[in-house]
Formats: sequence, structure tokens, C-alpha cells
Amino acid sequence: ISLLLFTLGFLLITQVVKEYRSDYIRREILWEIIKKQYPKLALFFISLFMLVFAIGIFSYVYNVSPLVSMLIFFAIGYILFFVPFAMAIDEYDLREAFRNLWKTKHRIWHYPFVYALVLSVMMLGVALFFLIITRDLELTRILSNVVNALILVPFGIILASHFYFDKYTLSIREI
Repeated sequence: ISLLLFTLGFLLITQVVKEYRSDYIRREILWEIIKKQYPKLALFFISLFMLVFAIGIFSYVYNVSPLVSMLIFFAIGYILFFVPFAMAIDEYDLREAFRNLWKTKHRIWHYPFVYALVLSVMMLGVALFFLIITRDLELTRILSNVVNALILVPFGIILASHFYFDKYTLSIREI
């Protein structure tokens, strides 16, 4: 259920960013896109979760080196980073998303690295802030998870949406 709610939140945030970049927000268009794209995105996220889970189980059962597992997860994340954004913003299906992202890869290849760096620094900063303030590891974990879920994850989706828009040579509105 949480993955379905995340999908809905992801779709809503990306659509608001899309509408913001084009200078208008219309509810009826937003509703139509949600009805059309939500099942595709939900299927994508559930399939991705199942793939990552299966690889994790396989790695555990067959004692695959943690470094190899980490590299596999990194490769999957890097390859699939912009696919949900292409599905949500440009309303592509999975095949069209891969095809169009392959055509524009030279403009956006570095953004997954920038995204990972920015969010990692922010999440570590939040954890260190709460650890210094509370001096309690369990309370720090709880507070960090709340801040990550309510602030940093939506910020990350907005940031990645803006990164996705950089694949176009002309953006309607600058960040």
C-alpha cells in the first residue's frame, strides 16, 4: 500500500512541477493524467521493487559480495532513474520512455550523480543535526525518517523533475 501511495505522490508532484514550468495548473488536466498514468507508474514501481527484492534475496542466498550487489543496484538505479519521470511528465509508456531517454542521454547523463550527492548530503546533515540535538540514536532515527519522508523525498522528486526538464534544449521557465 505504501508503494501505491508513493506512486500517487510521485505522480502528483511531477505533474505540479510540469504545470509550474508551463505557467498554468489545471485540475481537469491533472485528473486525466492521473487516471491515465497512475496504473502504468504503479506497475513500474512494483516491478522495480520486485526486481530489487529478488536480486537482494539472490545475493543473500548465494553469498554474493556486498560490493557486487551494490554495483548491481547502482547500475539499475542509474539506468532507470529518469524512466518514471518520462512516464509521468511526458506520458510515455515504458518502451517509449527508454527510447526517448536514450536519444537525450548526452544532456542528462550526470544528473543521477548530482541527485545522489545532493540528497545524501542533506540526509546526513539531517541525521547529524538530530544526533547533536538529541544525543539519542533511536530518537535520531525516528526524527530523521520523519523529516526524510515529509521533506526530503518530495524535495528530491521536485529536484529530479527539474533535472528531467533539462533534456529539452529550451525550457519554458528557469528554475
